[in-house]
This record gives sequence, structure tokens and C-alpha cells, in this order.
Amino acid sequence: MTPQGAGVGVRAVTGRPGAVIESGLNPRSTPVPVTTAPKISAALAAAALLTVGLFAQTAGAAVAQNPWTAAGTVADVAGVQATGTWIAAAEIHTYSVGATVKDTADDGRGARVNIRSRSRDGGEVLTSVSASGQGAVTKDSFTLIGPVTVQECLTDGGVDVVCGQPFRII
Repeated sequence: MTPQGAGVGVRAVTGRPGAVIESGLNPRSTPVPVTTAPKISAALAAAALLTVGLFAQTAGAAVAQNPWTAAGTVADVAGVQATGTWIAAAEIHTYSVGATVKDTADDGRGARVNIRSRSRDGGEVLTSVSASGQGAVTKDSFTLIGPVTVQECLTDGGVDVVCGQPFRII
């Protein structure tokens, strides 16, 4: 160990089998065999590389578009096809949400996707994207506060007449 007042350091006792490295940082620390020191260094280097890789992966994931669809969920309604993407925005709980709605039926009704989110004061915000006429498609995008739900609806004269249940996408 390092004498009092001489500063903190590490003393290596080498030149004999079973040599150890002692640290002056903690008087209760356990000496580490010299043969273990390279293994510890390699483990620390691997941990550092893993950490850098995780940060790089997380940063890349932040810009990835996440697809959503109402198909096969409680929000699904025959005659409507609602899909889109969402991306987490810089502000916490805020998302850029893209929506595409397609009228898939020749039934004289329109198609709509209702998108519900939160307002800054905690209330609810309803945003809709509508298309009317078989094969008609409409796209739009919004900046919303989560959680976000989607719901497909058939419309008649612009009024929702048959709707699925809200389905949470975020």
C-alpha cells in the first residue's frame, strides 16, 4: 500500500508466481492477481465498445420510421384501409405521425381514419384523414402528443356511420 501522505497509487508486486496488484484507493479492496489484470482490461475494453455500439444503435433507432396499420385490429372496418408511420420527435412524448387512408369499397360511402392524441393541457385531440370513392387515397402527417390511437370509419355525407374501436399505436 502507499504510505500516508504519498498520494494514491497502485503498487505491482511482480517477479514471482502469484504476484498481485494492490490499490491504495480502498484499504478494504481485494488484491488482484497480475495474471487477471489483462483479463480485466480486455473486459473493460469490450464493455466500452458495447456501450458505444448501444449509443450508436439507439441514435439510429431514433430516426427510424415505425409502421402502423389498423388491419386485423379492433379498429379495422371493411371498406377502409388505414396505415401509416410514426417517429419519436425530439420533445418527450411527442411524435410525427403519418397517416394514409384508402376507400376500398364501391359502396357509396367514404373512408376515414380518426387519430386521437393528447393536447398540452391533457385534453383529447381528434384529427381525421378522409378519402371518398373506391380507390381514393389521402395522406397527411401530424405532430402529436402520445398516447396515440387510430380508428377506421365508414362515412356517409362526411359523417362517421360505422367505426371500429380505437387502437393504440403509440
